[in-house]
Amino acid sequence: MYLLKSITKIIWEHIHRKPYGIEAYLDISKIVCPNYFTKTEPKDWKVKKYFKRYFRNQYLDEPLTVKVKSYNNENHVILVNGYIRYLIMRNIIQTYCETYDCTYDSVPDSLKCVPIRYYEKKVK
Repeated sequence: MYLLKSITKIIWEHIHRKPYGIEAYLDISKIVCPNYFTKTEPKDWKVKKYFKRYFRNQYLDEPLTVKVKSYNNENHVILVNGYIRYLIMRNIIQTYCETYDCTYDSVPDSLKCVPIRYYEKKVK
């Protein structure tokens, strides 16, 4: 992964007001967060850094990476990368619900639908 984004990606994100590399938008409630993420606690400085980026841009700086698995003839979307961004969006939705005294169903789609990209295993 490159440390800095290319100038083309930065310009594209500025014009479109969304992160580069989005393949789809998905309701965050449909994303399953695996146990190995929930057992760890993210570093404070990373959470602050990503929150700062979100509030500056008003969108996630990178899409969440997910993979689709089938269990018992049902498709499940599983988070692969972007746990802190996932937590940020969950926190913003929870804050919205508490502020406006509403349920998850009343939250605007602009908050519930997060940008995603699908995980692909690279074949060598």
